[in-house]
Amino acid sequence: MTATNSCGTSAAQTFALTVNPAPATPGTITGTSAVCSGSTGNTYSISAVSGATSYTWTVPAGSTITAGQGTTSITVTSGATAGNITVTATNGCGTSSAQTFTLSVNTTPATPGTISGTAAVCSGSTGNIYSIASVSGATSYTWSVPTGATIASGQGTTSITVTAGSTPGNITVSASNGCGTSSAATFAMTVNSAPAAPGTVTGSATICAGTTGITYSISSVSGATGYTWSVPAGTTISAGQGTTSITVTAGSTSGNISVTANNGCGSSTATLKPITVNTAPAIPGSITGSTAVCSGSTGNTYSIAAVSGATSYTWSVPTGATITSGQGTTSVNVTSGTTSGTITVTATNSCGTSGAATFALIVNSVPAAPGTVSGSAAACSSSPGNVYSIASVPGATTYNWTVPAGSTITAGQGTTSATVTFGATSGNVTVTASNGCGASSATVMPITLNSVAPATPGVISGSTSVCQSATGNTYSIAAVTGATNYTWTVPAGSTITSGQGTTSITVDAGSVGGTISVVASSTCGTSGSSTFTLTIDPLPSVNDPLDQAVCEGTSTSLVQFTGTGSTYTWSNDNTSVGLTGSGSGDIASFTASGSGVATITVTPDLNGCSGTAQTFTITVNALPAVSQANYTTVCENWSPIALSNGTPAGGTYTGTGVSGSTFDPSVSGVGTFTISYEVTANGCTNTADATITVDACAGIDETDELIIQIYPNPSSGQITVKGDDLLLFSKIEMTDAAGRLVKTFEVISEEIYLDLAGYATGTYSLRFKGNEAGMVKRITIE
Repeated sequence: MTATNSCGTSAAQTFALTVNPAPATPGTITGTSAVCSGSTGNTYSISAVSGATSYTWTVPAGSTITAGQGTTSITVTSGATAGNITVTATNGCGTSSAQTFTLSVNTTPATPGTISGTAAVCSGSTGNIYSIASVSGATSYTWSVPTGATIASGQGTTSITVTAGSTPGNITVSASNGCGTSSAATFAMTVNSAPAAPGTVTGSATICAGTTGITYSISSVSGATGYTWSVPAGTTISAGQGTTSITVTAGSTSGNISVTANNGCGSSTATLKPITVNTAPAIPGSITGSTAVCSGSTGNTYSIAAVSGATSYTWSVPTGATITSGQGTTSVNVTSGTTSGTITVTATNSCGTSGAATFALIVNSVPAAPGTVSGSAAACSSSPGNVYSIASVPGATTYNWTVPAGSTITAGQGTTSATVTFGATSGNVTVTASNGCGASSATVMPITLNSVAPATPGVISGSTSVCQSATGNTYSIAAVTGATNYTWTVPAGSTITSGQGTTSITVDAGSVGGTISVVASSTCGTSGSSTFTLTIDPLPSVNDPLDQAVCEGTSTSLVQFTGTGSTYTWSNDNTSVGLTGSGSGDIASFTASGSGVATITVTPDLNGCSGTAQTFTITVNALPAVSQANYTTVCENWSPIALSNGTPAGGTYTGTGVSGSTFDPSVSGVGTFTISYEVTANGCTNTADATITVDACAGIDETDELIIQIYPNPSSGQITVKGDDLLLFSKIEMTDAAGRLVKTFEVISEEIYLDLAGYATGTYSLRFKGNEAGMVKRITIE
């Protein structure tokens, strides 16, 4: 401080003044930001603030400062409510703004919610997952599982994976954090195992192959949800698979019926029931015994080997035979009847009867007497090699021959044919048939022994004249006493087709006549020759007629037959052409009726001999099918119209007013005219007629332009028709150049509009029609 007056300023007096501000805001509060509700000794502090003489702390509602208020460090007991811890610094100059620290107050976690997972698991099963929703505030989870079970993963989290033991129990979980552990949530776990093996299988142990409706069953197994059955190969389960009882159709193979009990944890071991499948016995093997027996014989034994599985045997024997013992066994004794037949035997058991084994039994009796002895009844004395024979006798096993005194059997004794060397004495050749049952009565053939050759044969009978190449001509002689053979000869070119060596031959003629001769012979010699003169008539011929082709409805040409024949006969295979089926001589001209081809065969004849036939044809061509419809009425003053009603196309039109394929009514004049349409096809022409009527068409003259006007004409199809007298007409008919009606227009006013767009270009006629008038006008569409 200085003092001043007019003279000047004094020296200064000094005083030191210190100015203190209010404290600055405290720095960061240090301490635990999250505490447990009710926890004590929680310390929070700040660095000392320059100039501050005191500090004021606040804590969340419910929390209390137990020490340090006014200082840089306080001790806090937490309440249950989170909030802010604040501190300000104070001195004599004031208080700082507050420093803030957010405090979280934690509590022990709540009990976890429902545990999710499989309530029933299989013993030893893995990968069983159990989980909970996360618990607010929890930092860890503690799980426990039943004794024997293990936690494979997830302990401490909200989800664990469990390997099941064999003991049921509870799965529990509690939630934890720094403030404590919750009470546990509980989940009951049931531990299941595979079912026990089923008990005894009830049902037949022995069955027949193919039997249906056989039942097998077991008692239900605790814990089982289904059952699996298996049966031997070939056997089928018809009902009940999956249940405690099945119905079976037996196959043919023995084996085991097995069943397991099943549930979600697996299958039990199988319970087995062996079954034996029986079948009807096999067909017995070969029957042994005599194949041939004598009628009425006793003690004939027939037997078979035993058949596996058979319990009985049924035998049958031929009609008349009887089984005297052994029926039902593998061997029977039989008394034979008189009839051969079949012995059969079948094998039987409870499953059925086999097919039959058969045995052909021949029942023999004393043979019948042999039939006629064949051989020469006359022979030469002392001649060797004379053969005599019989047909075999049913049931005979040997034959006994006898010959006249002085004769000998040189071969064949015991057979059906004996060779004899005769002596000098005539007598009988006899034979009997024998078998094990006896000998027949004898068959006798008287033999006459000669010492000379046979006589010359008598007259030869047969046709003296035959046709060339004729077949089946018979020539014969009476038998010659003592002859054993006959030798025939015929003219060159002819042949003996049968009978050589006998008294009658059949001959196919050649082309040259000559002599037929025959001699008789025996071992005693050959006779002289008997002869017969044969004439061969030649075969006639016919010249091949020419084929003909005519149109239906026209006449054929005369057919004249020429050749070497004296007569000619013919046949026709198609009478529909107008010719009868057969005839003789020339074929006269006839009118052909139906179309088709007739094949005519003509055969020449001369002296009763028919020559080689010739064939020719008469072809009748059908007329073309032609039709033509009648034409509509036209007006005399119309232009020529096209003719197109005739079918098929390509024909020719003719008639009054016709030129080419058009009809001009101005040429024909008024009237009704015939138009002919002619078509030619396959060389045949046919015509169809139709009529056309030409009308004078009286009425208003078509050239009277003062009455009706049509414009434009020609046009592209848009035409106006008008006139003071148009209403005299009720309608207008539009026709094309062929006279066909194309369209009809109604007249409703004195001016009408015709829309003809889209119609083909060309000339058309408009025919005006009314009650009292009519006329025709032509238009052209371009």
